[in-house]
Amino acid sequence: MSGPRQLPLTRGECVDGPRPCPHVRCVHHLGPELVAPEFATSCALDVADRGGASAAEVAAVLGVSVEEARRIEGEALARLRAWMTGYGGSRRREVDCASSQQR
Repeated sequence: MSGPRQLPLTRGECVDGPRPCPHVRCVHHLGPELVAPEFATSCALDVADRGGASAAEVAAVLGVSVEEARRIEGEALARLRAWMTGYGGSRRREVDCASSQQR
């Protein structure tokens, strides 16, 4: 009899694992409430590996309009930039670059 299933410790341990991902306690799991058929992804790392998600995909998952998804994105990026500024802004350029690539 095996013990409880252990969470993967590295991306390499889960990249080729079953989907939807069974590790709902993992910090990268999107949660069952966000795994919609339109998105068909259960892991934030899978989304990152494919280059992100469009505003339309995010809107479908969240059940909001595309405009609302963009507003949420803008608010999240503003919070992230403010947090980065608190650390001397050394990584702000990376956040700005990633933001512009998603549009």
